Amino acid sequence: MLLQKFHSLALSMSPRCLAPIFFAIIFANIVIYLLWTSPASRVPVRRRSNLDDGEYHADSHRKIKGVYIRSLDMAQSYQQSIPHWKGVWIPNRSIQVMSVIEDIYQRPEIKIVLLSFLKHSSNRKFYCCMHWSDDLREFVQVPARLDYIDLRYMAELQGAAFECSVRPSEMNGSHRVKYVSFASESCMDNRTPPMTVMTPERRTFEFAICTKVVYDYLDPRRLLEWFTFMEVMGASKILTFHNNVHNDTMTVLNYFAKTGLLELIEFDPRNRGGVSVKYTARNGQTHQAHHDKTLAARDCQYRLSGYDYVMTIDFDEFPVPRRPFGTISFLLEELARNFSDAAAFRMEPILLPPDWLSRKEPVLYHWQFTRGVHIRPYGNKWVYAPPFTWMASTHNVVPKDGYKTYVVPQEHLHFLHFRSCKLEWHSVNCSSLYQRLAQDEDSLLRFADRVLSKLQRHPLEKLIPLSTSFDYTSKVRKDPRGRGKLFEKTLLFDT
Repeated sequence: MLLQKFHSLALSMSPRCLAPIFFAIIFANIVIYLLWTSPASRVPVRRRSNLDDGEYHADSHRKIKGVYIRSLDMAQSYQQSIPHWKGVWIPNRSIQVMSVIEDIYQRPEIKIVLLSFLKHSSNRKFYCCMHWSDDLREFVQVPARLDYIDLRYMAELQGAAFECSVRPSEMNGSHRVKYVSFASESCMDNRTPPMTVMTPERRTFEFAICTKVVYDYLDPRRLLEWFTFMEVMGASKILTFHNNVHNDTMTVLNYFAKTGLLELIEFDPRNRGGVSVKYTARNGQTHQAHHDKTLAARDCQYRLSGYDYVMTIDFDEFPVPRRPFGTISFLLEELARNFSDAAAFRMEPILLPPDWLSRKEPVLYHWQFTRGVHIRPYGNKWVYAPPFTWMASTHNVVPKDGYKTYVVPQEHLHFLHFRSCKLEWHSVNCSSLYQRLAQDEDSLLRFADRVLSKLQRHPLEKLIPLSTSFDYTSKVRKDPRGRGKLFEKTLLFDT
């Protein structure tokens, strides 16, 4: 219509005035063409920013976190979410995101932590496409920022953590990111299937345990004793990643998962094209395996961040409180009162090698030891407070500014490690440990009654293989120490 009016007006005017009108018509056509063909004009951009980097806001001259976009592609309205630890590879990048977890201590800003693997030489630039509803056509494009990379061991893929942050005002006022997908250049093109964001629930006055990755075979009897002891110690939750686990071991894990004490996550790192990594006793201690397990510990830091304290230990480690404390829960409360600026407490281990069995305890395996030896600085583990911790891995904790780490005094806790001496411990002479350094170790003895009482309530006949169950199960069932009512309730303090 506008062009027709220009045309009729031109016919009524003298030829000398036609040139300016002619150029005006050409200019109007060019402007209309550019507006129509620009991708940014086809979607309502709530905050006009550079779509290439999503960082600079031209109007306010400040950094912004993202660009709101609604795609017109109906094929992208819904996609199946990828489970955590199945992972997604970012297109044209050697980066695999394994889990996406909200950092609940960064509010009101919403920060999503991406636990990932990356090739050290890889291009690290990519974008998070943040979705707050099931309609995946709506998203905020946010540049990912590398927060941490583990360079202690060089391997094919390093463990790393990226983060993407967004404000609720940038997501139609929504205070929750429901899904995140990823793109190497722009969320408008070739983005990955989404991953569901895990938002931890706050659990005050409770502590959780992270055991990293279990694989191959663990003796079901020892595993039963470990889980039962942790129940006695007051653990609210245990998180375990599993990969290529023996059926007998898996039976015990599945049982405790059904009780609600244990959360099991299938561990499938660095998978490509349907090919998965299977851990065995042979490949479970390589530099790459170190990165895999450390990344699982970092996952625990955020996944269990709703708990007051998180303890990262293995299934052959027992944190044993000393009198007057009857549980780990009450020991941690006491430590928190005395060390108000503590982010974490270091537990220094006492080694109990298998060949030091005394055989004085007739039933329970871990109660058959009466001698142990300190092996500091090797094998230290930590119990940390997630709100005050910046980084927590297997053997290290870095506190946030203003907080410190402390050592749990030996008079409060004995941290028992049931394993053989390692030749890599260069300052420890494994061959002469017993003669030179062994000391009496009886901290577990006072908990035998409570552990037996709980063991007798478990379906031992179904959990322990028939070939090894009869002798062990019958002795546990007949042991009179587990039958007294005195130990049915958890004691807060022992006198």
